[in-house]
Amino acid sequence: MGRGELQPNKGERLDAGDGNSQKHAAALTTQGVKPIRSAGWKFDWFRQESVSSPAQLIRTNEPDGVLRVSEGGVYSCRGGRGDPAFYTETSTKVTIVSTPTVTLQPSWSEIFRGETVTLRCEIQGGGGAQWTYEWSPANRKSSSSSEYRINTATESYSGDYYCRARRGSEQTGWSSAFRLPVLSYKPTATLTADKTVLPTGGGVELRCSVSSSAGWKFDWFRQESVSSPAQLIRTNEPDGVLRVSEGGVYSCRGGRGDPAFYTETSTKVTIAKPQPVLSVSPSWLSPGASVTLSCGGFQHPSAGWRFFWYKAVPEPSSSFYSFDLMPGSTNGTEQNSYLINGQNHTAGYVCRAGRGEPVIYTDYSQPKFVWSTGQFLLFFQGELGFHFGFYLTICIAGE
Repeated sequence: MGRGELQPNKGERLDAGDGNSQKHAAALTTQGVKPIRSAGWKFDWFRQESVSSPAQLIRTNEPDGVLRVSEGGVYSCRGGRGDPAFYTETSTKVTIVSTPTVTLQPSWSEIFRGETVTLRCEIQGGGGAQWTYEWSPANRKSSSSSEYRINTATESYSGDYYCRARRGSEQTGWSSAFRLPVLSYKPTATLTADKTVLPTGGGVELRCSVSSSAGWKFDWFRQESVSSPAQLIRTNEPDGVLRVSEGGVYSCRGGRGDPAFYTETSTKVTIAKPQPVLSVSPSWLSPGASVTLSCGGFQHPSAGWRFFWYKAVPEPSSSFYSFDLMPGSTNGTEQNSYLINGQNHTAGYVCRAGRGEPVIYTDYSQPKFVWSTGQFLLFFQGELGFHFGFYLTICIAGE
């Protein structure tokens, strides 16, 4: 049985040292079956990723014995004729080495000052053999491995990168130029909200984005107030969307890479809690009468809400109140109304609602006052703000 001979076509021969950055394509021809010079042969073609990997049949029964390839690898062929087919021995193997390609990992379109990235020199069909690599520009300390790692990118790393590889007497050409852009600034995350006041019983959708490049994941922060410390509430979120049902001051940042590189934190967005509306009935009453407080403003007051009732106590020499929890209101009431029996004095009240575990509260309502016959609450504005006090009078009109 004869052996087919596989040779690169001389016109398409790979020249490892010509410096051409184009990807080569080799034309391989079977020049006959020796020592049997007969006719009638058709040809099967095989390719291996490397010398040690299994051969894959890539073409069969080809009549002219010519195969043009644009992919590196280890190639072989055999001739066959007759029915049933009679096959030659498989040819010797020919390794076709592609010009290497420089790639960026991760493959971001823009790199920012301080990020960590890796350039890779990839040889298609190189078969994982022990290549020694050379990088250009050579004025920086570069590895002889297939990876060129930049731990802290600066603008000085911007530019074109090339690589080539050598294995024994075999050497590839230089790769095409890979342009690495390193920007001098740190991007800032952008935070938007579909609304800034929580609907009663609903939520607000926050969106965090980074306009530059890709690959970002997002961290979310919340503050109880502008002056309180920020707490990390979510980390490494992939889609940049957060739905909140709790008021507070929110911000976000983007991060990517390993180790993580972070954007500047976004501007802050304040989400206000819903504020219930307190009504009192009656608002004027005789001493000892009863008064009903109602906490409203809810689309669905029965949807898991509990209601908390407070007496508004004026702070001395101040325009502020402190709120004292009313009896029986420690755990809230299921009903959104509260009955006070035996009201004898003018007094102010507020309410709020809460639900969930842990409890998420609405804001406090505005104070409402119950006026008792013979008393009224007088406000006057002085240099230090609003002042108030209880005054006895003979006339209900307060003259």
